Amino acid sequence: MSRLLDDLLLCYEEMTREYLLSEDAHLVRNVRLKHAHTRRVLLTVQDLCREEMLSTETTRLAELAALLHDWSRFEQFRRYHTYNDGMSEDHGDASAEMIFRDGLLPGLPDAEVADIADAVRCHNKLAIPAELSPRAQELCRIVRDGDKLDIFSVLLDYLQYPDDPAVTLSLKEGMDLTPAVVEKASLRLNPPHQELRTKADFILTRLLWAYDLNYRFTARMFLKENLLPRMRAQLPPSAAADRILQEAIAHLQAFVR
Repeated sequence: MSRLLDDLLLCYEEMTREYLLSEDAHLVRNVRLKHAHTRRVLLTVQDLCREEMLSTETTRLAELAALLHDWSRFEQFRRYHTYNDGMSEDHGDASAEMIFRDGLLPGLPDAEVADIADAVRCHNKLAIPAELSPRAQELCRIVRDGDKLDIFSVLLDYLQYPDDPAVTLSLKEGMDLTPAVVEKASLRLNPPHQELRTKADFILTRLLWAYDLNYRFTARMFLKENLLPRMRAQLPPSAAADRILQEAIAHLQAFVR
């Protein structure tokens, strides 16, 4: 672990501690949720880099990007009381801006800072912009995979013990699937958050993440942990959802061969 990562971890813990001192129990619960998520994403990214035998340089920068990817989430929830970017602000953009505004990567060459910031900015977008540098694209792919793997586990835990609608972005309760969302999902098109209407829509579209995984390590973990079938089990009977699940599993199985 690099000295800069050690320093940034200390900064991260100090920042979150301020929010955890709040008398707002709802805020504290959600800060804890994202605090733990980011620490797990960092560990997952480290595992991914090791298993995929990525270079020391790539690993070093990916670790920093993983720790910074949700840096703005705490202030987002304090200000807007939601993690729904469509109802508040784009947390990827906001986290990238904080890297520069708060000088979070002192001593790094400007090109490395720019690539980390681009990876952070784009980790939550529907697709990685082609105009990013090759290194920024790689860092973004790594963070996206680590993020998705942990979000799946967090969401499955929530669905088993629902206690905070922020996990499903405060979407309308109920398990009705929106026809337009099902239609797009059947075509393997992931609708933007603005088009999701219900918690069921949110759950269904998580199955499409199978097509946005970038490394065999992550695909193997999805299959090993049986994540897609467990997610599908949270939805009502639906032939379309069954077909989407089967195709997504087949895609992952082909990917890891």
